Amino acid sequence: MKNGIKLITLTANLRMHKMTLERLSLGVKIASSGYAMDVRVAESLLSGTFLNVLIWDYDFSPCNLTYLTTLTNKYNVLLILTSKSSSISIPVAKSGRIKFLSIPTSDVGFKMFADDIKKFITAFYSSVPKLSYAASAKTVTSQDRIISIAASTGGTVALEKILTKLEPDCPPILIVQHIITGFSHLFAERLNTICKVNVKEARTNDFLQKGLVLIAPADKHMILSKRDDKLTVECFVGEKVNCVMPAADVLFESIPKIMRGNVTGVILTGMGSDGARGLLKLRSAGAKTIGQDEATSVVYGMPKVAYDIGAVQKQLPLDGIFDEMLK
Repeated sequence: MKNGIKLITLTANLRMHKMTLERLSLGVKIASSGYAMDVRVAESLLSGTFLNVLIWDYDFSPCNLTYLTTLTNKYNVLLILTSKSSSISIPVAKSGRIKFLSIPTSDVGFKMFADDIKKFITAFYSSVPKLSYAASAKTVTSQDRIISIAASTGGTVALEKILTKLEPDCPPILIVQHIITGFSHLFAERLNTICKVNVKEARTNDFLQKGLVLIAPADKHMILSKRDDKLTVECFVGEKVNCVMPAADVLFESIPKIMRGNVTGVILTGMGSDGARGLLKLRSAGAKTIGQDEATSVVYGMPKVAYDIGAVQKQLPLDGIFDEMLK
């Protein structure tokens, strides 16, 4: 399995989680695991970059089919409901993404339990379409439209307000958010749980797709690239620019090298001047450019510098940026 499995257990029975993980790891590549005692916490652990396996203790946390269906449709997830009872009322057999297993009561039972999960995973992985960031029908070219956003202090909240309004058919979006090393993937995963679009931390060779938001890793620059006219990104460690990495200027300045029009550049709240020079180059190359206004910025630094040097075509309050960005 290309990216391995992310195993999450929703239960008050920590022993069940540990034993399941131990048994599964003998025959299945577990990329990461998580344990939760709350439905929303469990959902926040799901990731669009892995095959998610969510083992749900139904006795501990009863649920309805509507929520389960929504969950499985939103994420690349195999949901395994468990119960001490031999059956439960939810018609799980109607969905290939929802299975049922009885909770084991012995070590021998856990071995059979893990074997059944392995079978479910194998069948699911081979038959259910998965989220993929390789070339696909949604992959865009240099003739299509993209959006690029820079943000720093206050940007995580501003981005959430914008991205949660997006629909799945929106243009691909590239984001540089200045954030502490190690937290960019957590930020992306959280956004992925609350947005209609797919949000992920970018990796080199990720193809740009409609309905996909790529966030630059916290310790790498990100630039636009292309392969056979298909738009991709490259992420790499380099010298800091404007005292930061990733730097919005690095991303913005890479875009005109690949495409001239069909680009919207946005600079949001943030300290310093990163992104201003790059946004000016975008505007000079024919892109539409937007800056956040002072009244709604937590720190009116980056957007002010961009506005002062003529990089911003329209300066708007945060609530107005979404509509203008998608015009």
